[in-house]
Amino acid sequence: MYPAGLLAIIVPDTFLGDSTRKIDKDRIYKEFNHVVQVSLDPNTFSALGVRNFPTKLLILQRKANAVADIGYDPTLIDEKDSNSVYLWYVRPILDAARKLAPEIQLQINREARANDETKRKEKALLFQIKKHPRTRSRYLECKNLLYQYYTQKRPAKMTEKEWDAVRLRYKPIMDTIRGILRMQNKVEVDKIELVKSNSRIYYKAYSAKMQPEADALNAGMRMQRITQIVPFGWPDDLSKCGPYEKLMRRKQKAYEGCFSQCPFYRVLCINGGSLLRCPYFEKIIKSSKANVYAIIS
Repeated sequence: MYPAGLLAIIVPDTFLGDSTRKIDKDRIYKEFNHVVQVSLDPNTFSALGVRNFPTKLLILQRKANAVADIGYDPTLIDEKDSNSVYLWYVRPILDAARKLAPEIQLQINREARANDETKRKEKALLFQIKKHPRTRSRYLECKNLLYQYYTQKRPAKMTEKEWDAVRLRYKPIMDTIRGILRMQNKVEVDKIELVKSNSRIYYKAYSAKMQPEADALNAGMRMQRITQIVPFGWPDDLSKCGPYEKLMRRKQKAYEGCFSQCPFYRVLCINGGSLLRCPYFEKIIKSSKANVYAIIS
């Protein structure tokens, strides 16, 4: 839809009323200006078998850089003459848009060029992925990701909130495609190193040949996540952290220092060690009272 273009739709009388969430109103009026809403006769669609159902005609204008923003107006016009609605509400909007035609056309051209540039970049990325032997096998995967993004539709039984949580987003898809493209320059080295990320410590293979060996080493680590090692790690777990052992010990000491300031510290310590690393931890948790649950969790 072009900038400053008009959109006229027939909706239930309650649409955009008190039952409509503010977030939904904001989503509509982020893209559109309000023009008018006209009340229709409840029996307008009686020929289709719909009787005594209040509806209204909602007219919106897509926002444009040259056109002033107009927010939602709850006023419902009770006007039966369509010519009057056009003369008093629609025609002034059209006349104003005609006066601003050069600025609106400039925005249309810029949006068209931006869309063409987006399509050109997508084709260029797919072409580079398809022609390189290292990424050629991922070409169809990348192409299908873009196809699914442009053709996705909300299922009829899914709410708008649920759909917004699972729908595909353009930026993550393009990040995935660019990540696959960067594999062309990846140099594989037959080595394995113990590395640390923001969340865990693990063995990383720098080639496909060494990946099975790295998987075997990772399987031998009882704990990898830092959120497990710090509160639950035994000395044997810390020794497997390699160059990060001292760091994990400092974090563990700071963690225990927080518990020492707790009024229930004597409950949380057994034989000088943290209850969280006690071999009877599960049994104690099951037999503890509710207030101890809250402190430990």
